[in-house]
Amino acid sequence: MVLAYFQINAQAKKDIKPTVKELPTLEKVLDYAEHNSHLVKEQDALSQHYEQSVKVAQKLWMDKVFVDMGGQRSNNGAILNVNNSISTSEFNSLSFQTMNSFRLGLTVRVSLYDIMARKDLIKQAQYRQAASEQHSKFLSQDVKFRITDIYKDAQLAYKLLSIKAEKKYALFLQKEMAEKEFQQGQLHISELGRITELASNAFAEFEQASTTYEKLYYQLEIMLGISLKDLK
Repeated sequence: MVLAYFQINAQAKKDIKPTVKELPTLEKVLDYAEHNSHLVKEQDALSQHYEQSVKVAQKLWMDKVFVDMGGQRSNNGAILNVNNSISTSEFNSLSFQTMNSFRLGLTVRVSLYDIMARKDLIKQAQYRQAASEQHSKFLSQDVKFRITDIYKDAQLAYKLLSIKAEKKYALFLQKEMAEKEFQQGQLHISELGRITELASNAFAEFEQASTTYEKLYYQLEIMLGISLKDLK
């Protein structure tokens, strides 16, 4: 009888024990979330945007400075060479030469608003940048908090799943033994029915625990955007 029990036990665990995905350590999960969370990445991009806004605000004065540059090239410029030794009403010679010209101009227009509000605009941009950086820290903490909450629920679900699995296996073995004893006329049918009901309830509890664990496991993967097995 003892030998038969261990043979059934070994076969039961081989046939009905499921493959359960194990969790990586919480430290690895949180470290990955801190550097790769979509929410954190989005806010970091906004922080960089506001950092550039500060630089833009510091250079707004350049919008009031205008530089005009131009050049001209002409092939029909007339050059009059006057000979002082003859009459002023006459000219000595007339020649046509290539003529080049270049112009450069600088114009600055500054209003009182530009003078008085420039510092305020820069401070406004700096405050937006500081607020964005603080929000990035908040999001990082919030992501860690939510992931830790789900991770701990998944960890508990994994432990409960192990307990439900042992209960399921134990009642499965009892049911197998009870059926054999019933066939040999050593067990009343009411007792067989009771053990069969317990085994069925244990199987249902195990399936429920397994579903809960899998749901939490995949929720973690969705939040992280990566398969948890890659973090082990």
